[in-house]
Amino acid sequence: MARKRSKLDLMITAIHEAGHAVAAYQLGYTPTLVTIRAHGENRGCTHYRRVRIHPNEDAASQRRKAEHAIMIAYAGLIAECRLRAYGISDGNQEPWTSWYGDIEKINACLDAIQELYSMSDESKEALAQDIMKRSEDLVAANFWKILRVQELLMERRRIDGEDIVGIIELMPDGSVTPEDAA
Repeated sequence: MARKRSKLDLMITAIHEAGHAVAAYQLGYTPTLVTIRAHGENRGCTHYRRVRIHPNEDAASQRRKAEHAIMIAYAGLIAECRLRAYGISDGNQEPWTSWYGDIEKINACLDAIQELYSMSDESKEALAQDIMKRSEDLVAANFWKILRVQELLMERRRIDGEDIVGIIELMPDGSVTPEDAA
């Protein structure tokens, strides 16, 4: 029997998944489903038209898509960190314990880019920092949209792509500050 999850656990999961969904949409990958229903080790998941890298594509296209996959993975982590920065925490769940899948995806994509471009470890680390900064900017510019997707997830526990696109398209652009969210 599955244990009952707290409202706070659901909220943290919802903001994390909303970060993935909004980032995916803003980078051109249509979300199809977002849920905060736990399944196995996952506390939630976001489905979107996946970033497909084909071997016959040119290196620049492969790199762009790999960087997008990294940004989408980072966006969930960053959105969750922003929520926790406002003092919202469940006290017993360190943020990184639910991040293994995202971290694995980020590392696999960075490794692929490193191999594709024969990068040094230092260049790979610099690229990771650059992509993280771009992801932080993407989350900041879309945080109102992420919060609205999170609210709808809390109401329904599962939303489809049409709902997500509707929210994103209707919400104005612009970053949110801690003062705005309070």
